[in-house]
Amino acid sequence: MERSELSDRVRQYVKARVDALRYRLGLEFPDDVNVAPGHRQPRFFFAPASVSSLCSLLKERFPEQASEIVRRAEQISRHRFDLLGYDHLDYGAQIDWHLDREQNHLGAEPPSALCDSGEGIPAYG
Repeated sequence: MERSELSDRVRQYVKARVDALRYRLGLEFPDDVNVAPGHRQPRFFFAPASVSSLCSLLKERFPEQASEIVRRAEQISRHRFDLLGYDHLDYGAQIDWHLDREQNHLGAEPPSALCDSGEGIPAYG
């Protein structure tokens, strides 16, 4: 393992332990998140302004695939998923990602699920 990777992993580990301690002590978390040195803004494959023209081009050149993309997106927006070979699993209005909908089995939550993001939402999930 290179020195830079080791340094980054140690930094991440220490930061995670400090965050856990802050949570246990009931301390506030800062609103401004510090990014790692040398961090760049993410770059996407295309500019948001070009989405409309790209969608039109996709519909023109690959109409069947475009229709399938829309169908799947609509299915996902209704919380119905095709997962692990099962089709149209309905996860209802509130998705519980720990629930195996096909077997109707609730998996164990990891310890991080005990943490709260501060908005009443578990930090995990």
